[in-house]
Amino acid sequence: ITGSDNRVTHCRATNYNLGFAVFNFVGTTSTTGNVFTDCNADNCAQGTGFLLYANEVNVCNSSANNCVNAVVNVSLSSKITHCSGNHCYQAFINYLANDLTVTDCTANQCSYSGIQLELVNNFVVMHNTSNGGPGSGIIINNYNGAFSKGILTDNTTSSNTAFGIYLNSVSNSTIRENKSVHNGQCDFDQTNCSANVISHN
Repeated sequence: ITGSDNRVTHCRATNYNLGFAVFNFVGTTSTTGNVFTDCNADNCAQGTGFLLYANEVNVCNSSANNCVNAVVNVSLSSKITHCSGNHCYQAFINYLANDLTVTDCTANQCSYSGIQLELVNNFVVMHNTSNGGPGSGIIINNYNGAFSKGILTDNTTSSNTAFGIYLNSVSNSTIRENKSVHNGQCDFDQTNCSANVISHN
């Protein structure tokens, strides 16, 4: 809480409702620069592996499998890279995040969504896989489109029961080189989207 520039490395917090958390004290934005590397928060059966509610939080080479949520991110300038969140309800879920990067992550066999962005601005979602779940692979939902601008590229979603890639009110974004096949409801769906560049998917 209100701790900055800490490096948490090679740590485990398994079989808890909440594995690791970093967040600002209510009403402040001073918590910055915390990094989680090679950490494990598997089997958070009632909760979240990593709760990020601060600024400039990085999580890399870490896992939170068999959790309700692998990573819940409400942060500015955050990066989630080389992480896994398999067999979760929602693996990587991001609310109101700005300058968000989610790259080289796996979120397979998730009940609702593998990677989900809600009201996120300036996002990069790249080189991720989200396959074989009863829910959707990737969801980007900005409701009125006012917050969206990003890059969605080289992701793979397949054999999900619902959507492979679902975009709602996403605008001014680049969507290319994604592979979405054999998903139950729809491989690629856009609703209320505008001014996107879509190619080579």
